[in-house]
Amino acid sequence: MQMSDSSIEKFGEVFTPDQIIDDLLDEIDYSDSSLKICEPSFGDGRILLEIKRRLLKYHSEQHILENMLYGIEIQQKWYDFALEQLNPNNYKHNFHCCSALNFDGFFNPLSEWRSMMDYVIANPPYNRNILKKSDVSEMFWNPSGYTTKLAYCCFVVMGTHILKSNGKLSYVMPCSFTHNENTEYFREYMKNNLNIDSIKILSPNAFDGIMIRTCVFKATKGHQNTDIYLEREWNGD
Repeated sequence: MQMSDSSIEKFGEVFTPDQIIDDLLDEIDYSDSSLKICEPSFGDGRILLEIKRRLLKYHSEQHILENMLYGIEIQQKWYDFALEQLNPNNYKHNFHCCSALNFDGFFNPLSEWRSMMDYVIANPPYNRNILKKSDVSEMFWNPSGYTTKLAYCCFVVMGTHILKSNGKLSYVMPCSFTHNENTEYFREYMKNNLNIDSIKILSPNAFDGIMIRTCVFKATKGHQNTDIYLEREWNGD
């Protein structure tokens, strides 16, 4: 399945190249059988599939699907496509088709995943016009600022709620969060809730057809207490 220009505009769909997936996943100890890893906007499932591939070196497929991998995808077409790839043997699983940003809905498993995850990993939507305040729980919307509809900010806030203490967040995000006037409240929230470990600024052509400058953002749940490692790719090198 291929994404369309309308999907990019409407849903902020930007699927993740292999090299960037490597950057997101390079610090995980896959041998730990107690790991719980969540991707809250998994799209076609490519990041979860790579995590599963790495976990299979140490654990059974059944244990991985029943106890280690968790995910949310709001679009039914992508959920169905990814589930077919992720769970060909129909084990019990922890993947759901719903919104990751509404703990107040009739059904949302993330409300049961609070302080549960060792890692939250994602390439969340970037599109600034896809969120409506009525569709997002206040606990995610308010720290992102009333003047913005930047979806990725809400996904970061949501990630802090489902991470364990000292759990790790690893996201692809626009670099603009560091200075955009609309993300002032968001930056204040991060100071109080995340220790930013590193920011790797990606090359301008990291995503085909996408003009937004992006980074791989890694943080640990907790207050900022270390220096931030900053890396920048110049001209794709």
